[in-house]
Amino acid sequence: MRALSRTIVFLISISVCGVLLVESLHYCGYGHLTRLGLHADLLVDRTDVGIEGISKMYGVKLTNYGFLPVSVSGCDFISDAGEHGTSIAYAVEKWNTQSVKWKPVVVWDQSSFCHPYPLGIVKAQLFSKRLWPGQSVTGGGEATAARDGFELGDSARFVAFAGVAGNMEHAFPTGAFRIDEHPLVSGVPFRVQH
Repeated sequence: MRALSRTIVFLISISVCGVLLVESLHYCGYGHLTRLGLHADLLVDRTDVGIEGISKMYGVKLTNYGFLPVSVSGCDFISDAGEHGTSIAYAVEKWNTQSVKWKPVVVWDQSSFCHPYPLGIVKAQLFSKRLWPGQSVTGGGEATAARDGFELGDSARFVAFAGVAGNMEHAFPTGAFRIDEHPLVSGVPFRVQH
């Protein structure tokens, strides 16, 4: 009986230490704590995207911080450059100060997600897979600040879809970020998603 009690205390201690370690690492990397289960984080990468005035690419990463595997849906694709990639569907939302709600600027739903398009994807196939504890999947990258609908100073966020593209019942929002740059040339259609 005593050995069983020690084993239980040991397992609880290891679990608590593991959770504290994950939370500490997540806080250091993203500036906020997470909860158990699926969690979406904002990715920001400084790069030259070919749009004058835009120096950042944004994306979303969906990570399983739970103790059990979770099924997620996504897209396996071949890009126009012949590169293989995977992505999950997402939405980009803008904070509307009048309605005090998040409003979609773009939503990758069933009609638009995981389909070939010129100068982007040449081959695409939907998938469903298990995301094991600690595993992540991303939502690609885009020059969000160059999207129509955003102005300097706007607040934006990503919403990752773990299930069917566009289904808000299985959606996970990131923290908000401020739009702090804008294309220097206007009236030119840009390729925002890369």
